[in-house]
Amino acid sequence: MSQPAYATALDGLLGTLERLERHGTPPVLGTPTWRELPDGHPLRAAAILRAALLWCFEHDLADDHTERMKTAALDVVDGTDWAAAANSIRRRDEAIKSGARIERRSA
Repeated sequence: MSQPAYATALDGLLGTLERLERHGTPPVLGTPTWRELPDGHPLRAAAILRAALLWCFEHDLADDHTERMKTAALDVVDGTDWAAAANSIRRRDEAIKSGARIERRSA
C-alpha cells in the first residue's frame, strides 16, 4: 500500500510538535484554556498542529478502511455464481408460492 500524501512532511511536523510541547501539554483545540492563550504562544500552536495531525491520521485510516471494504466487495462479486444465486432465489420463491415451503417468521 502506498504511503499517505502527507508522509514526507510528517517527520518534520512531529519534530516541530515535540519542540512546541517542551513548553507543556497543549490544551485541546478550541477549549476555553486554548482560547485564553495569547497569539503566538507555543502551546496554542502545538494544539493546532496536534489537531491537524490527528485529522490526517483519522482521514488516512478512513481511506484505508474504504479501500479494504471495496476490495472485499469486489472479491465477493467475482467469487459468486450469479446465475446459480438467481436460480436458487427463483426456486425458493416458487416453493413459497406453491406452499411447498413455509417461510419462517419471528414471533
